[in-house]
Amino acid sequence: MVWPMVDYGGSLYAGIGNENGCEVRVRSGSIWNAVPGSAAGFGNANNMAILSMRVYNGRLYAGTINYAQGCEVWSYDGADWTELIGGGVVGPGFGNPKNIAAFSMEVHAGRLYVGTFNLDVGWIYVTSQGAQIWSYDGANPWQQAVTGGFDDPSNYAVTSLKEYNGTLYAGTLCVRADLALDVWTGNADVTLTSLGCQLWSRGTSSWSKVAGGGFARVDNAAVTSMQAYGGKLVIGTSSGNATISVTFNPSFRITGFSWRSAGLGVYGYNGGNVSAIKEGGLEDTKDFGILSMITTPIDGKDFLLAAVGRAISDTTLVGYIAAYDGGTWLRASEDGMGNSNNTLITSLETLNGEIYAGTLNSEEGCEIWRVDPTEPTEPLGTSTFYFAEGYTGGGFQEYLSIGNPTEQPAIAAITYMFKGGGTQPQTVSIPPNSRSTVDVNAAVGADKEVSAKVESEQEIVVERPMYFNYQNKWTGGHDAVGATAPSSTWYFAEGYTGAGFDEWVCVLNPADTAADLTFFFQTQEAGEKVITGLSVPPNSRQTFKANDLLGGTPYQTSLKLASSQLVVAERPIYFDYTGKGNWHWNGGHCVVGTTGLAKNYYFAEGTTRSGFEEWLTLQNPGSENLTVDAFYQLGPGQGDPVMKSYPLPAASRQTVFVPDEVGTDKDVSVYLSCFSPFLAERPMYFNYGFGDVHATGGHCVIGAASTGDDWFLAEGFTGSGFNEWLCLQNPGDSDAVCEITYYTQESGALPVKQVTVPARTRKTIMVNQDAGSNYQLSTRVRVTSGPSIVVERPMYFVFRGWDGGHDVVGFL
Repeated sequence: MVWPMVDYGGSLYAGIGNENGCEVRVRSGSIWNAVPGSAAGFGNANNMAILSMRVYNGRLYAGTINYAQGCEVWSYDGADWTELIGGGVVGPGFGNPKNIAAFSMEVHAGRLYVGTFNLDVGWIYVTSQGAQIWSYDGANPWQQAVTGGFDDPSNYAVTSLKEYNGTLYAGTLCVRADLALDVWTGNADVTLTSLGCQLWSRGTSSWSKVAGGGFARVDNAAVTSMQAYGGKLVIGTSSGNATISVTFNPSFRITGFSWRSAGLGVYGYNGGNVSAIKEGGLEDTKDFGILSMITTPIDGKDFLLAAVGRAISDTTLVGYIAAYDGGTWLRASEDGMGNSNNTLITSLETLNGEIYAGTLNSEEGCEIWRVDPTEPTEPLGTSTFYFAEGYTGGGFQEYLSIGNPTEQPAIAAITYMFKGGGTQPQTVSIPPNSRSTVDVNAAVGADKEVSAKVESEQEIVVERPMYFNYQNKWTGGHDAVGATAPSSTWYFAEGYTGAGFDEWVCVLNPADTAADLTFFFQTQEAGEKVITGLSVPPNSRQTFKANDLLGGTPYQTSLKLASSQLVVAERPIYFDYTGKGNWHWNGGHCVVGTTGLAKNYYFAEGTTRSGFEEWLTLQNPGSENLTVDAFYQLGPGQGDPVMKSYPLPAASRQTVFVPDEVGTDKDVSVYLSCFSPFLAERPMYFNYGFGDVHATGGHCVIGAASTGDDWFLAEGFTGSGFNEWLCLQNPGDSDAVCEITYYTQESGALPVKQVTVPARTRKTIMVNQDAGSNYQLSTRVRVTSGPSIVVERPMYFVFRGWDGGHDVVGFL
């Protein structure tokens, strides 16, 4: 079986149960590789399965079930495993072999918490001392937080741990166990009769009972999953009575299982009372339990996904996935993912916008399934890019840069959409291994507020650079890679409406029905501000000034934009930045929003040298308090990596001034991680000078949610007045060897360049020198050996006398 799955360092790790000893596997491309040192139960075949995994302080922790000796806990730093429980200072089962399983894990208040399953099965008895909870700070000895099942030995196990709004919640398995033994064969049946699960909470130091008795349904035997959703802690139970068949000959092991279902329950807790969301099963009483839950956006709407166990008969189980939108439960998969031998869906996890589901399958071996719920289904072809922002009025020059990395010519169909309605088509040819530039001002005429949709049957990548003299006071430029699909939800971490800053939100509605909008601004000064009553007509675009929406009050703010239709949203900001030194660096930056949050973000570019001020903006639009861990990688010879942690309360945002974290005169890349999804952007402001380019301004990007092996950048120019750079970040533990190919508009593909990016650092390349002068070019960076990387492309310029800079993360 696959029980836990977690995102560690941007890769998916799975804990595998195996009767010859558990192991951990990691997904590399399309291959699941065994993590060295974890095979055969970490060298102990009695470690039958891994039941819990969490990432804590940059390490992966795994807890086992071991009937014979007591559970073990191991930690992994990306290279080696360390045994924490089971050997050395603390023996198996935290020193008590009756703690047969490290059943649950969670991080709370800077510590790792582990809940146990305490069970003692003998020839004539089944008993328990009661579940325990232990905590660990990563260095000092483990501390016992709960003993004796919260003074109730009927609480055999802490089956679920979850932090919610700064409080740790523990759900139990509460049963009476009876044993019927055949002394001649050594076979026995253990019957577990529900006494009603319990829910406990821990504040700063003590535990309090939230609810017991199975939430007024005594047949709710266990709290098997908890997840924050819709402003509540959602609690999933397993309901009914079970019989477990075991043998003592030649050693104790489980040989069979049956369940008499009473219909699972789903409950919500908002800090007051536990109230029923659904009882008696989702479809009917054959639905006996929810084993895992996650939240994820689907078609722009946040859903709660649940792995449901279903007892077709006492001895025939099957699993499926259900989806909940806050009002209705829907089936999201077939029974067993179409395979009846998948008797349970044991785990759910998300990574890079994709959903993963692991199974229990004792006949054929476990399976892992994957789906991308946001994958566009455009009828035209393989590539579609949307741009909400665009303007051809006085003081603005807009382009589209279209890169073609293939061996075949590509045709791009552009549809321009305007404020107030109306469309205009254009067709552009892009030669193979080349790129084309479209002058949008020339294509649509002057004084147009214009959005664009670019489609092709071939593989292309499209960016939109714009240069400006904003209101005849601030000059600069910004650039963005297009969105690949519209959505009903968009997120932006950065935003400011104070003096010297004009923040805008551009919304494209490509649908045939008007889009009604709701703006959820998370301000640092006054909490959440909700603005309603705004809309965008069909097949049109509208621009909204955040300063005006917020009443002219200066706010540091993030934004969640919700729409009744699928739309595309961008956020340009124009500014006179005073910063830390009353600088008055003026310019502008723009980002396309993201439709989903992630647990990891990478920023390849970054510097704290003189003339640069770098920030991180962190957004938590959810209902849980979070802690974001930061790993700062410095340039070669500039010192060891710096690690920091930042609390991020629910429905909030905060900023981090990077020089305060790592010091000045550093080149810095950043890796941010959290156990729950969040959003991160990196605004940078500058007074740049190199060669013939001297410019003030700023640029901003949303971080890459993952590393990758094949990055593409459509825009690029090495002519007079432009400095183009590549920043390559390698967060891995070994060197990454990469090939760089420049696809020029003038000469096609240039000879391939090879570069090595050392482990745990970043490399900066000046494209003007690497590719040569006077090229309009796209760039492809591919890893040929070693770990995956992250690629950004900052550019600084003086264009028509307008000086500034822009930056994008490459397209993966």
